[in-house]
Amino acid sequence: MDRKRQLGNVAFGGAWSEQIAGDEALAAALDRLDKAVKDTLYEDLRGFDEVRQALAVACEWHPKGDMLAHA
Repeated sequence: MDRKRQLGNVAFGGAWSEQIAGDEALAAALDRLDKAVKDTLYEDLRGFDEVRQALAVACEWHPKGDMLAHA
């Protein structure tokens, strides 16, 4: 079961329960980008959708995300 749907069933939730899924998505994206830094030594990752999606998630959470994505 995915986390967002699982936490949607929390009756006493609130903002914290909705933020958990977002925090986990951001952590997973940052882990993927960290791995991409190492992997790029061996191969060009610019065409990889997984890396592009991770970058989009990370930039979504950063105040200067648009500038980072452009760079």
